[in-house]
Amino acid sequence: MSTCQSRRYDLKILILPFQNCQCKMDLDEQPFWINFRADSFSSTSEDLEQKEKNDTTKAYYLKTLKNIINQINKLLQKAYKIEETLINAVFKMDSETINESLKEYQYGWLPSKDSLLSNIGNGELKENKIEEILPNVYTNLQTVSAGLELMLEHEKYNEFERLKSYLRSVLCEIYTALRECQLNLPEDVSRSVVPQEIRNMIEIPETNIRNWIIFRNFIDTLNGVTDIFLRFLSNISDE
Repeated sequence: MSTCQSRRYDLKILILPFQNCQCKMDLDEQPFWINFRADSFSSTSEDLEQKEKNDTTKAYYLKTLKNIINQINKLLQKAYKIEETLINAVFKMDSETINESLKEYQYGWLPSKDSLLSNIGNGELKENKIEEILPNVYTNLQTVSAGLELMLEHEKYNEFERLKSYLRSVLCEIYTALRECQLNLPEDVSRSVVPQEIRNMIEIPETNIRNWIIFRNFIDTLNGVTDIFLRFLSNISDE
């Protein structure tokens, strides 16, 4: 698989600036994909004990994963609309053509649906397995969030800001599940996950293609998370 860092773009396509925005993010500002303590989790040890009395682990996962899937579906609906806008406004071609043109280009630091699914194998997803997967999903969604933030530096539109808000809601749901199930919280992903050479791109054709790859993998990763959780729900519902 080719990486964008090591290849020059040879696409003979018309690439227009999505917006001539020279805004720079404040790197001292806290990333939007971390620190959910004030947003989501206020349970005490007494709350957890009561939850254990009223809710089996299986029932809790059924309820929680359905909530997460619903949040992701809302996020995907918004993302697909933005994807169509990007294709029409920037690349002036249909989605099939742009996807075919860029299908070999990947960033090694970005997750994808294939990488998520390869990590879980073909075995049944039981409760103990989902407890391993939830932290991994959380980390992968934080990683695509770092890429999305870089993209949003150039795309200053309300639709993109709403997309960020929806993504934070998904992360908040997963964070809450990790805390309430008393699972180990993974270390937060920092902005440094985005290589400096990717962050420093300034030429419009280069940044447009970079942003498309980030957004494509963002959608792909969300679909991968949904597939994993639906597979788990199917398995435990049949028990």
